[in-house]
Amino acid sequence: MVVGELTIESELVVIGGGPGGHAAACRASELGVDTTLVDDRPALGGSWLHEACVPSKQLVRLAATIRGARAAATSGVEFSTPRIDIERLRARTDETIARIAEDLTTRCRRQEVRHVVGTARFESGRQLAVAGSSVAPRLRFRRAIIAAGSRERWPDGLRRDHPRITGTAEALRRPSLCDRVLVMGGSASGLEVASIYAALGSTVTLVYAGDELIPHADADLTACVATHLRGQLASITPGVSIASVDDIAGVDDIDGGVRVSLDDGSPPQDFERVVIAIGRASNLDDLDLARTKVQLDEAGWITVDECLQTTDPRIFAIGDATGEPMLALKAAHQGHLAAERVAGWESTFDARAIPAVLFTEPPLAWCGLTERQLAEQSIPFAVQRSQWVAAGTAGNLPDGDGFTKIIYDPDTQLVLGVGIVGAGAGELIAESALALEMGAVLTDLAATVHPHPSASETIGALARGPTGTDGV
Repeated sequence: MVVGELTIESELVVIGGGPGGHAAACRASELGVDTTLVDDRPALGGSWLHEACVPSKQLVRLAATIRGARAAATSGVEFSTPRIDIERLRARTDETIARIAEDLTTRCRRQEVRHVVGTARFESGRQLAVAGSSVAPRLRFRRAIIAAGSRERWPDGLRRDHPRITGTAEALRRPSLCDRVLVMGGSASGLEVASIYAALGSTVTLVYAGDELIPHADADLTACVATHLRGQLASITPGVSIASVDDIAGVDDIDGGVRVSLDDGSPPQDFERVVIAIGRASNLDDLDLARTKVQLDEAGWITVDECLQTTDPRIFAIGDATGEPMLALKAAHQGHLAAERVAGWESTFDARAIPAVLFTEPPLAWCGLTERQLAEQSIPFAVQRSQWVAAGTAGNLPDGDGFTKIIYDPDTQLVLGVGIVGAGAGELIAESALALEMGAVLTDLAATVHPHPSASETIGALARGPTGTDGV
C-alpha cells in the first residue's frame, strides 16, 4: 500500500537478497504475508551467488576433473595434459550466475514478492529509507527480517585497489592462470582457493595468522586435509601475516608481479597474485541499527534467540548477520523459519543440525557438536572412527585414507556429531544431519542398510560396534 507519495507500507520487509533473504521473502509471501524484498543489487543472490559459493563450486568441479585425469595414470589410463581456456571458463561461470539470478527473480515474481532495488537503512523500528530507489524511497513495515549478509575482511595497510591483490571473491569469479600464488588466511575459502589454484597449475603458498586451520572443526579432520594440502601446495606456514607488498618492475612497462615480505623475518618472495582470505566482516554498519532496539554482541553481530528474533520484537535477523557459522544453507534455513514466525508459526532454530562442508581435495564435512565443543562444555562423549580402506573404499582417495567418525553419548548412545573426510563428504554428511535432526541413536544408524562398497557404509559399521573406539 502506498502512503502519500513517497512511502510504501508492507507487512514484512526483508533486507538482503541472498539465499537467506530470498528464502524468507518467498516463504513469507507463500504463507500470505505481504512482503517487500530490498537489495542493493539488481540481480538477486547476494555474495553466495555472485562472489562465493556458486563461482567456487564451478572451479571445484573443474579441479576435481583435472586431478582425476592425472590420477587415472595409476590405474593404467593416461590423458594428455589438460589445456585450460580461462576465458571460456569465466564465460561459463557468468552464464551460470546469470541463469540462477534470473531463476531467483522469477520465483519472487511468481510468489508476488515486491522487489525494491536500493540501499536500506532504518529510520525507526517501523520505517526504512531506501537510497537509490525511485519506486520506494521509504518503506513502513510491521515486521522486518535482516538478511544483510557479510563482506570480505581486509587487512589494515593493504591496498584494496592493487591489481595483483584480490579477495577470494575476485579470485573465484575471475580466476587466472598464474605461476606463483600466495593465499593469506586459513579460512575455509582460503583453503578452497589454494586447492583450486594448485589444480589449475599454480605453485601456491599458504600462510595464516592463527595456530590451526579451520578451528571450528576437530583437529583430526583438519589434520587429514592439511596432510593432503601439503602434497599439493609449495608450503603451508602458520602464525604469520603479510608485512609488506612491493611492486616488481616488469619489462616494457608490463607489471612484473609483487614481492611479499612476511612478518616472520623470512626472505621476501615474488608472486603473480595474492589472495586475501582472512574471514568475513559485518555488513551492518550502514543500516543505522541504533535507531532501533536491535542489539549487537561483542563481535558486532546481531543477537537473536531461538526464534531468530532480535532484541527489537518487530525485527528478526538471519544468516551471516547473526555470526558464525556463516553458511548459505544456514541462512536459507533460518530464512524459512523467520518467515514462518512472522506468519504466526512456532518454528525454532537448532544449529546442531546444520552441516558444514570444506570443498578442498579431499573435502571435509561435519555436523553436530565437535569433540572440542563437548569437552569445553564438560559433556561426556565417546568416539568411533573408521578408515575408509577398512570398508573397501580405498579407491575414493589415491592412498585410501579418508575416514568417518561418530561422536555419541556413551550412556544413551544419542548421536552428538559426525565428521567425514574424503571424496563426496559433502553428500555423505546429509544422512548424519538427518540423524541429528531426528535425535537418532546408534541403533537407528546401525539398522540402515548402506550400499557396498561405499564410504557411506562406514556410518552403519561404526554404529554397530566398537571398532577403533576411544572415549572421553
